[in-house]
Amino acid sequence: MKFTKYTILLIAVVCIVAITSILVIPPLLNSQPESPNGTEDPSGNNEPNGNTEPTEADIQTVIENAIDYLEVHCEPYGLLFLDAMYRRFGVPEFANAVERYDQTNTDKHPEGAALRVFRRVVDRDNQYRDGDMNSIYIDIDLLTAPALYCDKFGLPENYPDMLQNAVDTGDYLLTHALLALIWIEENGCEVTLPDGFVEQTYSDVAGLIEYYPAMTPYLDLRIEAAAFLYLAGQGDLVDDDFVEYVLETQLPDGSWDNTKTEYRWHTTVLALVLLLHVENPSVSYAPMLAQ
Repeated sequence: MKFTKYTILLIAVVCIVAITSILVIPPLLNSQPESPNGTEDPSGNNEPNGNTEPTEADIQTVIENAIDYLEVHCEPYGLLFLDAMYRRFGVPEFANAVERYDQTNTDKHPEGAALRVFRRVVDRDNQYRDGDMNSIYIDIDLLTAPALYCDKFGLPENYPDMLQNAVDTGDYLLTHALLALIWIEENGCEVTLPDGFVEQTYSDVAGLIEYYPAMTPYLDLRIEAAAFLYLAGQGDLVDDDFVEYVLETQLPDGSWDNTKTEYRWHTTVLALVLLLHVENPSVSYAPMLAQ
């Protein structure tokens, strides 16, 4: 067979392409896509934070962003928790939380009586006005206010039944039953409860975290349950996966989502309480109530 110079040139080009394919294609086939943070994701899941556990820097960044948000956006009730976190963890940005609380015009605030009553969280010698305690009507306040002052006035005779009903009702009454138990203990008070009641309350509160789906309407309650368990010294009941979920769901402005945007401060305060405890593990902490 006679080959022309064009035929020879064509054969050469084909050979070069074939050799190049052998050298280049296999490495491409064997390479793994890289995740956004620069690490390989063996599952092939390249969504942000796929299977990568949050690093120490991630946690600190989330905490700092939440602090920045709450320095600007926080209602009075949240400031009570911020002062508690200042006393417990020394967060310098919250050193003025009581001052910010006292700037609230309680005469015009719709919950002015309750705000004056609950100021005792940050001031053991707090003095409220005559009639303030009788003006409290919200169910969770009716449950927690007696616990806050139990060392001064004792507890109502029906208080054990109030706690039991709150636990049986569930949701926010359940979490606030736990908060009441925390305050009763910190105030050195006693309440007669059935055997195993406190432990069952811990378990029921932990159950709230897993019972509800990962949707915005339930995020606030789930984070509250986790935060209050840490306040009670029961952080072991909070699954690490949920803590990671909280870290991953922070919004760009440093807050966490809430069904009502104006209440994002509430979810953010609770998330910060949770994460500060996770970041600063200890066998004991300073009391939540000012001593």
